[in-house]
Amino acid sequence: MKIFKFLSVDAATGVSVEIEKPQEGPSKPNLSGMGTVYYFGGWMYAEVDDSNTADPGNYIHEITQGEYDGVIRAEFDSMKAERIAEAYAQEKDLRGALFGKYGESATGAGIYKYDLAKAYVADNTADAGIVATEATARGLTTLQMANKIVTNHESFRTKEAKLAGLRGKIVDRLEGLTWNASDAMANWTELTGRTETIGTRPEGDLPESGEDVVIGYYSVSLGQRWEWLS
Repeated sequence: MKIFKFLSVDAATGVSVEIEKPQEGPSKPNLSGMGTVYYFGGWMYAEVDDSNTADPGNYIHEITQGEYDGVIRAEFDSMKAERIAEAYAQEKDLRGALFGKYGESATGAGIYKYDLAKAYVADNTADAGIVATEATARGLTTLQMANKIVTNHESFRTKEAKLAGLRGKIVDRLEGLTWNASDAMANWTELTGRTETIGTRPEGDLPESGEDVVIGYYSVSLGQRWEWLS
């Protein structure tokens, strides 16, 4: 068994599309015993039978197992880093979409108001301060206003903690995925091929009703994960 890396060729002539414009569209080279083809860094890679001969002038190269392992390792490390960065980016976007209206609650003033409201709910003789002022402006009793502030703030904090935990779970998985030098492709398969079920679609009239919702175990997909977490 040999390992080849190659680019597309003309389906009719077998000449690389890097050399001349294809007449019948791009295709993989005609290599006997070609196994699964992987795409890394703009090249295609596959195991082929020993009977095949490399043709570097036609962008068909034979490489060693060590060289192939190095390519896979580079792609593995790059994808891990990209997904970790994407997890934080998606968390930021989702946080803005979910919690934009609670912006004040995350400020010192919002926390101060929550503390006043919580104290007033516990003891209606406590000084409600700005909670009473807001209640008057909204046409509510101070207790009604205090309960609303407490409920909204605690709902925000609960959702915020769930989102942070969801992002943290994905980042922990990615950071915990270590390289096993004895089987390079197994590492790649684990990162890109492992899946998990995050929910089941409710029964109904849609074709996908009752089906499991399956996504990549190491994929970020925070929006979808949040939907099914909620």
